[in-house]
Parts: sequence; C-alpha cells; structure tokens
Amino acid sequence: MRDQLEQMKSGSTQTATLILETHSLAESTKTLAEAAKTQADNSSTIATGTTTVANATQRQATISASSAKSTEIAIHLTESADIILDRIVCSTPGTELGLDTQFSAIWRNAGRGGASKVETIFYIGLYASQVTAPTETPSESYIGAATTLQSSKSPRIGTSLGNSDEVRMANLRRVNDGTLPFHAWGWVTYQDRFRGKHLLVFDTTYVPKSNCEFRSEKIVGISR
Repeated sequence: MRDQLEQMKSGSTQTATLILETHSLAESTKTLAEAAKTQADNSSTIATGTTTVANATQRQATISASSAKSTEIAIHLTESADIILDRIVCSTPGTELGLDTQFSAIWRNAGRGGASKVETIFYIGLYASQVTAPTETPSESYIGAATTLQSSKSPRIGTSLGNSDEVRMANLRRVNDGTLPFHAWGWVTYQDRFRGKHLLVFDTTYVPKSNCEFRSEKIVGISR
C-alpha cells in the first residue's frame, strides 16, 4: 500500500513538473511571438521611413529640376540678344524727300548677349504698287550687345513712285505733303548665344515734313 502511495506521489510530482514545463514553454512561445511581432512592426516602420525618404528625395529632385529650368529660362530672357529697329536714315537732308533719296535701316541690339547669323531685308515703296527690292543679297553679320548694324542703302525713291518722270514727280509731291503714304518695311533674322532663332518683321510709314522720321505701323517678333 505504501509503495502504491509513493508511486502515486511520484507520478503527481512528474505531472506537476510537466505542467510547469509546458506552461514555461507556452510563455516562451508567447514571448517569441511578441518579439517577432515587434520586429515586424519595426520592419514596417523602417519600410515606411524608407518610402518617406524616397518620396522626399523625389520631390526634392523635381523641385531642383524645376528650379534649374526656371533659372535657364531667366538666363535666356536676360542674357539673350534682342535686335530692334532703331531708326531709318535718309541719304538727303531736309524735311522733304527727293527722287534720288535713298534709305537705310539701323538695327540695334538692345539685349545683353551677342547676335550671330544676322540677316536683314529692307524694302521701300507704295502699297498696291511696284515694290523696290534690295540691291544686295543680305550677308550674315554679328551684332554685339548695345551695338548697331546699318543695312545697305535702298534704291532711289524715284524707282518706286511710277514708270514716268511725270508720275514720279506727282507721287513725290503727294508723299511730301502727306496724301500718299510711303512705306519702308522688311525683317531681320538672327541667332542668340543659346542657339535660339529670332525673326523681327516691321512696317513703317514716312512722316511728312519731318527729318527722315518714320512711324511704326506694325512690328512682330517671333522666337523659337
């Protein structure tokens, strides 16, 4: 009987030990699970932080690219050539034009950069009548900043006022008294330091009784 009691006691002790060990194993498993969850959370946090940094880097790159483009545009606007029609000059002085009067266009570079491959075309005449073309083929020139370029002289005004001396003299009188508009027009093309190409087209009308003054009717500029 005593032996049986001892056996039962020993069995109870082993069972209790087994229960304790099982409980300890469960606690360890729980601890491991919590540690794994913490590690997963930390990994998720790191991944989120990495994504945030990547997004911030991308935004910064976009801002930098936009800033660089804006700077480039600003430099092109402020440092580029800008050729304008400065004035038209006459070969004869006084407040009246003569049949032998010739004209030239003075171009001025108002920009801060030089202009290369400059070509100019200059016409004189009456609307709806014979047009007097330039006497020379335009050649390429260079205009530095704040400097000017003079076109070649036009043919004599008499060649554009009619086919006979009588008609030419009558039209010249009308030009000088302001009843017949006399035009000078043309264009200039050039390239700036950034290889941008430009075209300026102009049309002017002679102001009667003036010292070779022409009034701008239309000026159109195109750049690309």
